[in-house]
Amino acid sequence: ATRGAAGPSMRRAIVTAVFALLALPLGSFPSSAHPLGNFTVNHLSRITVAGDAVRVRYVLDLAEIPTLQESQAGHLDGIAARLAGDLALRMNGVAVPLRLGSSSVVELPGQAGLTTLRVTLDLD
Repeated sequence: ATRGAAGPSMRRAIVTAVFALLALPLGSFPSSAHPLGNFTVNHLSRITVAGDAVRVRYVLDLAEIPTLQESQAGHLDGIAARLAGDLALRMNGVAVPLRLGSSSVVELPGQAGLTTLRVTLDLD
């Protein structure tokens, strides 16, 4: 008697799960470049220690509004060198000098005809 009672509810659960799995692709949409909004500023600092070398990769992503503000203020020229000069690394409380190895400043298409900005610095 218990087997027959569990059968219909089990079938109902399986049918519900199948429909839920089939509906997943219908709810998907392409992700945006910066899903947090047009005002965001994101920073990434990745420090790699290899042997006697310390490498720092720093990435600054500016959404449309901060990019527009920096551009209008004239701050985009020389932004990589300026950021590199502002970064500091300390090991055991002692400042470690950083040397800019390479950099890139890329404007990317954003929303409403505005651009976003990505600055990438590789320092040693």
